[in-house]
Amino acid sequence: EAAPKGGSPSAKAVAAQDEDEEEEEDPEDLDAEHEEYLVAEVVSLRAMKQKKGFFVCELDVGAEEYVPVVTHLKSVQAGEKVVLAVEGCTVAGAEVVGEHVHSEWSAGVICGPVDMGWPGDPTVCVVLSDDAVVGALAPACSRSPLVLKGGAVAEHAPSDGEEEGAAKTKGKSKPGGEDEEAEAKGKEKKGKARAGEEDDEDTGKKAKAKATPKAQAGKRGKHKGG
Repeated sequence: EAAPKGGSPSAKAVAAQDEDEEEEEDPEDLDAEHEEYLVAEVVSLRAMKQKKGFFVCELDVGAEEYVPVVTHLKSVQAGEKVVLAVEGCTVAGAEVVGEHVHSEWSAGVICGPVDMGWPGDPTVCVVLSDDAVVGALAPACSRSPLVLKGGAVAEHAPSDGEEEGAAKTKGKSKPGGEDEEAEAKGKEKKGKARAGEEDDEDTGKKAKAKATPKAQAGKRGKHKGG
């Protein structure tokens, strides 16, 4: 029965409202796994000579053979763990099939944040931590603790330029407060040098003071002799 005007809402309306509130309060599952994509390790990487900006990779997904992949993502590095969509998976609404890409065989897609449905830079790949198990389903949540770069946590990570600058700064500074010690020694040397100059100046003044009476006595002697 419909609730009368100005009366309390019906039981169905209250229940529907409660369900909506519960859905909003449900936190995102950080440990959620993707239905298709796998954790893969980049075994080898080489730049393509015939196509600038593209790379040929071999990836380990725990199978007998490595998966060859041609990618244009600039952040892929050998030894890293990434998210891989193998043949049969769907990426950006299209099925992944093995095919020649710029004369190189490719049987998968290394996924970036956009491929995962996450916000982020479409030119970089999602990098996973060493804790990610090769061949297991990849994390589906951008805030997963397994996601190092390309997810929500990557927004706070330093860029390559910042890391390089920090490394240069560290390289210039000496460990163990040696810079401060060297500076203190420099000040101490300057202080000693100034003290030495003052001593020399005092010695010169004393020598002049001694020489003056003798000179005056000599002049007097000459006058008497004349």
